[in-house]
Amino acid sequence: MVAAENLSYQRLAWQMEGGDVRSIAGLCRQYVQKKLEAEKTFSVESLLKDRELAQACYMAHFFALVGKDRTYILHELKDKEYVLWLLNHPEVFEKLSFAKASGKDTLAVLRNIWLKEGKELSGVGLNMALGAALVSSSREPEACEARYDFYKKSFMEKKLFPQFLTLEPWEFGILFRGRESIEELAWAQDYLADKKKIQAGNAGYACCGLIPYRMKNKQGISVHVGGAFYDHKPVSLQIYVEYGGVCGAVSKGAAGFVKAKGIPSYTIGQPGHCAFVWKGIDGEWKIGNNIYGWVWSEGGSGGPWKGAVSTITELPRFWKKNAAASNLCYYLSLLAADPQKAGTLLKEALKRNASNYPAW
Repeated sequence: MVAAENLSYQRLAWQMEGGDVRSIAGLCRQYVQKKLEAEKTFSVESLLKDRELAQACYMAHFFALVGKDRTYILHELKDKEYVLWLLNHPEVFEKLSFAKASGKDTLAVLRNIWLKEGKELSGVGLNMALGAALVSSSREPEACEARYDFYKKSFMEKKLFPQFLTLEPWEFGILFRGRESIEELAWAQDYLADKKKIQAGNAGYACCGLIPYRMKNKQGISVHVGGAFYDHKPVSLQIYVEYGGVCGAVSKGAAGFVKAKGIPSYTIGQPGHCAFVWKGIDGEWKIGNNIYGWVWSEGGSGGPWKGAVSTITELPRFWKKNAAASNLCYYLSLLAADPQKAGTLLKEALKRNASNYPAW
């Protein structure tokens, strides 16, 4: 183990190039803890100005998450140029840690896209690449990269709504995890091309009208029978438009259509009803095909903060004020060996931003 007292880029790069996730996490955690111990008067301001401390903090969390089940050797970290790029872009680990969905292939997918893009990623491109990398916890790397390619091409062809430009990596993760195939999404984009009434601001509401509400099909077969309602055809966005259905079909179909336009969305449950959530053009999350509202919705937040469905509505509010400082205080508190200092950091996280839900 490399000594943690001096976390120079050379020392950290040497440790990273070994690729052992638990060793990297351990080195970074020790560095953070020693820094916190050295702060006798515990100046939060000085901690927040320490960029190396912030980098080590987020790397400790990221690599600990990757190695929570077993030790992995990440062979992509043998690439010294890639490691240097990672160390020179601390926002990578900050965003990955916040998303809380990283796995053994996350950095491999990111590296593949980084190489494809000429070893340069920034802005929306970086957020999109990180989103594709996050999906590696549930999809094969090739499928993650295919989603990135599809949405990049769609963006270049101006087929997406403006929400796409505002997405953070965790939101891109929701978008890229969609159950719809790339072929379905491409079909949906063509289908929507002449639907001028469906705009960025009303997409989650207007797309519900694309799926006919039907209890029975043309042969009189009830939707509750299952596959027979759809003549045993594989269910897709095309089939939803052709056959219709009840609340489940309307919500799944509408969510699929807004995803085709670059808007993250997923279905939720309400009493005896299926609805869905989507990101509005104002940055706030909305409920589509809604009957009972946030309080009576279930199915999880879908984002990095666990809790009720409504938890996702706090995320846009959180990022409006002192979010970065509040977030760092929270993540430092999780690494603090001294419970009193951990408590002080948690209080500071809430003082800087009362919408920091995990800090409560």
